[in-house]
Amino acid sequence: MRDREEQLRKEAEKAETVRKQKEEAEKVRVEVYQYRSAIDEMQRRIKRSGENARNWFNLFDEDRDGLLGPEDIKRLLKEAGVVVRDADIIRVFELIDL
Repeated sequence: MRDREEQLRKEAEKAETVRKQKEEAEKVRVEVYQYRSAIDEMQRRIKRSGENARNWFNLFDEDRDGLLGPEDIKRLLKEAGVVVRDADIIRVFELIDL
């Protein structure tokens, strides 16, 4: 009887772990979608303005290292009307491994 109870407890724990993982994955998917949408909006603005994408890249690449780092991306998203927390920017970089 105890073995069966222990087995049921372990199965319930496993099911809860899987549920939490799926919930976290969905949150991450939504976050990434929101940031991608913001970046897509920036691309549309660049095209509408007739400016060269390289000019925009250079505008946000303040340290001129040829890369857009977390602070650069934060400014870019802010320009697109998306205000993000530093922790969110770090999370995006972790997720998409820039």
